[in-house]
Parts: sequence; structure tokens; C-alpha cells
Amino acid sequence: MRKIISILLIFTTGIIFCQTDSLKVNYLSIKSSIIHNQEILAIDNNGKLNIWNLKTLKKTFQSNNQNTFFTSLGKNKNDDFFIGTKNGRVLKFDKKDNSIKQFLKLKKNFWTVEDIVFNKRNEMFLMMSFGIYETQTDKLWTEFEHKGVLMTVYVKKILGFKKRLKKYFSKPDYTFIDKNQIMWMSKTFGEFGSVMQLFDLENKKIINLPDSLHFGEPKSIFDKNNGTIFITSGLHHFMQSGSITEIKNFKTIKNH
Repeated sequence: MRKIISILLIFTTGIIFCQTDSLKVNYLSIKSSIIHNQEILAIDNNGKLNIWNLKTLKKTFQSNNQNTFFTSLGKNKNDDFFIGTKNGRVLKFDKKDNSIKQFLKLKKNFWTVEDIVFNKRNEMFLMMSFGIYETQTDKLWTEFEHKGVLMTVYVKKILGFKKRLKKYFSKPDYTFIDKNQIMWMSKTFGEFGSVMQLFDLENKKIINLPDSLHFGEPKSIFDKNNGTIFITSGLHHFMQSGSITEIKNFKTIKNH
């Protein structure tokens, strides 16, 4: 039962927590979450950090941040917790006393930290809306290939001219880190196609998608112990369709 509730807290996008009248309903949705021991730590759509105890099924903590909007949550190999913000900061959360202190401040205060991940060497990477950023080396990766998508992205140039971008970063709908430390980042544009962006956290490089990789319109990504990647996809355009794609060594080997 506790496992079922923990899954619902992570993946549910609209959990009703209060109803003031028949016309106005307040919803709580989870934007980022981590399961640690017998607790779930989660950032909600109001920019607050919440903690639920899986044994008692009760909320044990909620942050009272007023001027800072929390956007993401991450944990390193030492079980240190970090919080990303909407105004370009990374905060450190101490589970012992629930204190929150600034860990680092980015170059621009309008940089929103969309996600926080670590590789096996405990090096921090931040997902921004425009790319993957490594905090230690101050390096930013933005030039991801986009194949099989009908969307076109332009950037404004001098004197009002626009240049079409062939390589750029699309903020993903879903992100998954496999056992080989590869970030799978997918974004779906419905009937206009979808993109998958791959980033190698260990070797710190973008992986260009081979033509043999087909994945549909991703809705979730997961793997098996043998390294096989599974991608579920679905689309409702005139009719409903869906599939489960099995991938090995960046090649599609089976569609279910």
C-alpha cells in the first residue's frame, strides 16, 4: 500500500488537497521528487518543499519560503540534498534540522534550474531551459541534434534577421538516467513529432542519435538490469495509438 501511495505522489499531476467551494478547487502537483529511506521529498507547483513519511502517510515538513520559488530537487552520492530555484540559485537542504542555505549562485538570476543531477564522481550538472550546465567547469552544452521533428526554431540576429537553428536544446518533458549514466531527455510535440536528447554524464558529451533509434512519442522511460531501455509512447490524433519500444546499444530492437 505504501509503495502504491509513493508512486501516486510522484507521478500524479493533479492531487486535490483542498476544495473551498463547488467552483474553486486548489490542486497540488509534484514537479520534482526523491524517495529517501522511508520518506518522499517533493517540490510542488507552489514552489515549496514537502516531505511525507511513508510509514505514517503524513506530511512532516513544508518549507516556508516566501521570496524564493523552488523548481527542482537533487541528491548526490553522499545523500546531500540540493534545491534549484527560479532565480538562478542552488540551495542545500539539511535533513537533520530542515535548514536551507545557499550553495551556489549562477551567472544570471533569470536562469531557472529545471533539474539537478550527479554523475558517479559526484559532479553536479544542472538542467536549464537552454542546455546542460556543469557547475565545476562552468561549461554549457546546447547543441543537440533534432531529427524527425517538424518544429522549427529560429534565433534573432542583428538588424532583425532570423537564423534557423539546426542544433539546440529542448527542455524535456521526461528525463531518465540509465545505469551507464546516460541522460535520456524526451520532448513530444504531438502530431508534429518528438525529440530525444542524449547526454553522457561520465564522459561529459552529447550523444547524437543514430538513425536506427526509433521511439514514438515518449511518455515514460525505464530500463532493465541488463541495460535494455524501454520507452512507452502514446498519441491521440484522430485516433489513439501507443507502443512500448525496446532499445539496446542505442538501437531499436523491438516494438510492442
